[in-house]
Order: sequence, then structure tokens, then C-alpha cells
Amino acid sequence: MLSNKFIRFVILLVCIHLHLSAFAITIKTNTIIAVTDSILISRVGEHLFPYFEISNEGTHYNYLASNKKLVSELLINKRKITKKFNEIWVLYQFNYTKMKV
Repeated sequence: MLSNKFIRFVILLVCIHLHLSAFAITIKTNTIIAVTDSILISRVGEHLFPYFEISNEGTHYNYLASNKKLVSELLINKRKITKKFNEIWVLYQFNYTKMKV
């Protein structure tokens, strides 16, 4: 027999999952950029980070359209993503012309 605490815990997890899936449809572009910036800083360090710029052409997100086809849209031109997305791609370019040798 399952204990009463375990059943309550499972019901709580299901409710949290439903809540998050219902309200996690919008995400702001500034949040995405802040997260990717922090990942880049952790990988290359703060001393090289100023030489990287986000590319307008390579930064996009993918989502499934109503006809079940994968659609890609540019991310930089939007303030927030309102669709249920599958992937987010942020492309950084290293601007070596800013470096002083």
C-alpha cells in the first residue's frame, strides 16, 4: 500500500508540472541573452567576453507549427517568445578587430 504522504507528494509534483507547463509559454529575450552571456563568461572568462558579439543572422529559435512542421524565427528582433519553442540557438561571433596586440 502506498503511504498517504507519498500520494500527496505525487499530487503536488503533478500540480507543479501542470502549473509550469501552462505558464511557461512566454520568455523574454533579455533573459535568454543574460543566461547565454553567463554561459559564455564561464567558458571563456571575463577578460575575453567583451570581444564577443551576438550574431543577428544565427540567433533563432525553433518551434512546431500547427501543421507539425519545424519553423525557425529570428530571436533578436523580438522582445519575448510567446510560442512553445523546442530549441533556442544563440550564435556569438568573436570580434578580433577589437583586440589590441
